[in-house]
Order: sequence, then C-alpha cells, then structure tokens
Amino acid sequence: MTKYTDTDADNSQGRQQEEKVLDGLERRLTGLSQSLLELGVAASQVNGAENDTDTHTHAHAGADADANTDTSTPSPTSTVVSEKVQQSMHHLAHIDTLRRHTTTRVPLEAIDHVDQGKNPNLYTKEYIEQVAGENMFMNGKLSTIKTYHDMLAVALSENFTELSQVVESGN
Repeated sequence: MTKYTDTDADNSQGRQQEEKVLDGLERRLTGLSQSLLELGVAASQVNGAENDTDTHTHAHAGADADANTDTSTPSPTSTVVSEKVQQSMHHLAHIDTLRRHTTTRVPLEAIDHVDQGKNPNLYTKEYIEQVAGENMFMNGKLSTIKTYHDMLAVALSENFTELSQVVESGN
C-alpha cells in the first residue's frame, strides 16, 4: 500500500493549478491569434475603403469633394479595426497576468520554430534526439575512462607492488 504525504497532495494541487493556468494561456493565445487575424482582415478593408473614397472624391469636383472628406464620423471598418486592436490588447494583458502564475518556460528556439511556421513538436523531437546523441557520447566517454582506470590499476599493481594496496583501496 502506497502512503501519500501532504507534500504529494501539494504537488498534485500545484500541477493541477499549473495545468489550469497553461490551459488558460492556450485559450488566450488562440484568442489573440484569431483577433490578430481579424485585425489584419479589417485593416486591409480600411485601406480598400480609403481607396474607394479617394476614387469617389476625385470623380466629383468642388463641393461634393469637400462633403466626402468629412472625417468627424469614423468609417465602420475603422471602428472594427479599433475594436480588434482593443480586443488584442485585452488578450495580451490577460496573457501577461497569466504568465506570472506559471513556472513553465518555453525555449526561444521553440518560439522561433513557431515564427517560421514550423510545428513546435518538431523542435521537441529534434531536441530529444540531440540530447540522446549527447548522452550516448558521454556514456561512451565514461565507459572509456572506466576501462582506462581499470587497466591503469592493474598495470600499477603489477609493476609497483608497493602501490598495490593503495591501488586496490582506490577501486
């Protein structure tokens, strides 16, 4: 029968809290991504609306041109852009608040992979493969050193009998 201590319960609660924070961060990042996408679409429509207004302004001369350049009322598309900017800022503020409640760190290389449009799981896979290779290399070095140590101990014991007790106590 396994005994659980208060520390185990605290660790479990800490992991659950961490998972909640990370889930919240994921939702906010998804929302931010969507908001920025919508902001880009709305901004491109504002530029298109300005071009339409410019064309309309140049087509009419005189008083009609002055009437079309009234900027006191924002266009519907610029209002959408403003709303999307506010929404994006809200997401960023909430993300900043949530990040203070997590100890999980994301390597910059993983973020670079995402920026390049790559799957972050590829970074994880590559990193694990790199660490496994380095681990195998280090294990080979340690094995070689142990073999050398053993061979040196035997040679010292055979050639310097007065050191044999010291060499054997060192093993």
